[in-house]
Amino acid sequence: VSLLCTNTLSNFSYSSHLALFQPNNFIIALTMGKRKYQQMLGEDVDFQWNEEEKPLYQEMEEQQIHQQESSKTSTQEPLKKKKKLDAAVFHHQKKQIDPVTAIQREIAADPSSAKGHIELVSYYLATHTLDKARHAARTGLKRLPISALDARFQLFSAWIRLEYDYGSDSDQQKVFQQAQTECGTLYRQRLYYLQATIHEEKGEMGKAEEIFRKVAKKNGKQSEPWDRLLEFLIKHGRHADAKEVLKKTQQALPTKQLKIRAFSVFAIKEYKFGSIVEGHKMMENIVATYPDRTDMWSVFIDMETRAKRFEEVRRIFERVVTLKLNPKKMKTFLSRYMDFEKTHGNEEGIDRVRELAKSYVERVSNAE
Repeated sequence: VSLLCTNTLSNFSYSSHLALFQPNNFIIALTMGKRKYQQMLGEDVDFQWNEEEKPLYQEMEEQQIHQQESSKTSTQEPLKKKKKLDAAVFHHQKKQIDPVTAIQREIAADPSSAKGHIELVSYYLATHTLDKARHAARTGLKRLPISALDARFQLFSAWIRLEYDYGSDSDQQKVFQQAQTECGTLYRQRLYYLQATIHEEKGEMGKAEEIFRKVAKKNGKQSEPWDRLLEFLIKHGRHADAKEVLKKTQQALPTKQLKIRAFSVFAIKEYKFGSIVEGHKMMENIVATYPDRTDMWSVFIDMETRAKRFEEVRRIFERVVTLKLNPKKMKTFLSRYMDFEKTHGNEEGIDRVRELAKSYVERVSNAE
């Protein structure tokens, strides 16, 4: 997505733009016309100042005098007119504030937030002043408190995206290295994920994959790097490669819990980005191998429900209620089954769940 929209800029005497970057998924730019930018500042977009016409507040004042002299209406009418007059004058005063000043006031009001600084960077980009955009980023990082790590990460992310869109390779690496130094180890992986995501968005899949693999190799005992790599491969149809990576997770991850989780993550990514059939197969393998893992049964139910495979969901519930679960867990699954039938089923299905619940209670009572 481009930070500049030339066609839009040519339609107005000036345009104001706002880029809203978020920690995980930054929106590169939202191109706004004059009307939307006025709305962002709280201006009256219907108020047009024209030297050939009387000012709005003057017209309203004359109307008010005429109204008072010509007829006696309710006592509330002058009050309503005065409110409109005050509003018109207020909006006229606001029109004297230029966008940069408005943003600077926002920054001063919340010095620990990156939002205002990012808006200023985006505004300068929209007005084709790249040097001022860079200066705004540098100044913002000097003004943000050292302890405001998340805000600093957000502003660095905006600056990194700027350089990847308009800067040289040298500029990109320089800002990226500065971000790694100043953000610290807590945000180091997130900066790499940002870099990989930018390459992915630009269609540079080889560079993106190289970064994901590099982070996974360096941090192999953690789950997230493997999750990210699996998602990247499955999203782009690399199912065979994803299965090879899954094998590596079983060697690298230190605990049985994390290894089982890796299988479920693979299945979830398949449901979301790849093949529902492959995701289903993986979940079947998991619950067959670990039938006592009620969390895996829950994942299985959730994925099939989202896929709208309701008959499959019923079959899974029917299998779960035959397991030897403690009363608390069984009650949870029976309640979920009932909610499912109320939402996606019919009276026959609801009656079936009631029968299962009754049967379970009798079975538990006889066992005691």
